[in-house]
Parts: sequence; structure tokens; C-alpha cells
Amino acid sequence: MILEADNRVRDWAGSVLGEAIVTLGPPPKQPEGRGVYLYLSEIRVEPTQRNAWQSRLQARLRYIITAWDEKPEEAHRLLGTLLEAAIDHPDFLLDSDLPGPEFWRALGAPPQPCLCLLYRATKETPRQPLKFVRKVVLDMTPAGSLHGVVIGPEDLALAEALVELPSLGLSTKTDHRGRFRFNAVPAGPPPRALRIRAKGREVNVDLSRYPNEDSPYTVHIEMEE
Repeated sequence: MILEADNRVRDWAGSVLGEAIVTLGPPPKQPEGRGVYLYLSEIRVEPTQRNAWQSRLQARLRYIITAWDEKPEEAHRLLGTLLEAAIDHPDFLLDSDLPGPEFWRALGAPPQPCLCLLYRATKETPRQPLKFVRKVVLDMTPAGSLHGVVIGPEDLALAEALVELPSLGLSTKTDHRGRFRFNAVPAGPPPRALRIRAKGREVNVDLSRYPNEDSPYTVHIEMEE
């Protein structure tokens, strides 16, 4: 994109002047002979335009044009010829904001007459085609509940006991009557392991040992002293 712009501006200046004296780059500190220098001093990126098919990148490139000749009047003639041609060119815009002393000091070159030319460079790139979803599969797994009661020694309900289903990463606590409930447990083969934590103890219960696999479960555990 920028290289194409460089070539376009350089070829334009060479064709206007009718001489192969145009060089890309800043003016030298001690120019010799005769020549025109095109220095890309700034790139102003504009908002990218997009549609369903392509993206359009746009930027304003600012070229500072200087001319040199052993005869100052000849250098001025070169600039004047380029000025007159740029005014009528549809792709160019002359910028009235000329570089100040700091610019020339940074280049190490003496201040000199120059033109500031703005050229709009564009590049269009095709957008990646959208991939449409051809098939959607929803796994609508039915869910149920698993609930029961935890009974401790002497058939007393265990309140505030932590009840866990490790295979599902679920946990709850028993109420004051020792009851617990898990909602939205996936249907199908029921969880086989239940973990109960109460009074600083941990008990693992194998639910497959219970004759009835459907809720509710009545879990009797003995808390060893």
C-alpha cells in the first residue's frame, strides 16, 4: 500500500518534470547537482470501511517535496512546475501546514522552500467468508431431583451436615430434620457416591447398595467417637 503510493507519486513527479531526477527520501544536508526529493513525513490512518464482502483501508500520506539546483531559480522552477500540476490532479491535495524550524533541525538540513502533498492511499481486501451453521444439536437431558434424609446415632436427624455429590460437583446442607435435596440432577443412572461431613467427620456412602435407587434416600450413618 505505502510502496505503491511511493511509486505513484515518484512516477507522477518524474513525468511532470520530464527528467529522472526524483528521489525518495529526505533532503540531504549538503545536496549536490540537481534533484527533487520526496520525503514521506506522516501517515494519517482514516477509519476503515467495511461491508459484507470486503474491508477498505484508507490513509493520507504526507509527502514533503524539495528541489535542489546549483541555481536557486532553477530549483524554484522545479517546485513551481510540480505545484501547478498538483493543483489539477484529482488524487492530490496540497497541505498549507508547512514544516517549521524544528523539522529542518531534526533532519540536519537548512530550511528551504517546499511543497506538502497529501495522497490518499487505499487498499481493499476481501473479508473472510462467513461460515453458516448447517446443523445444531441440542442435548436436552431431562433433569430430576435427588433428596433424602441423614439419620445419625440413636435415629437422630443430623442437622447442618454437608452433603456432597462429588461426581457432579454439587453440595448442600441438611435442615433441622436432617433432610437434604439436590435439584436439577441429570436423569439417567443416578450418582453412586454421596459424601457426608458432620461433626468433623467425613463419611462416604455408596448409593448403589440401597435397594431402591429412586429418591428419597434414607441414609443411616454411625459417627464414631
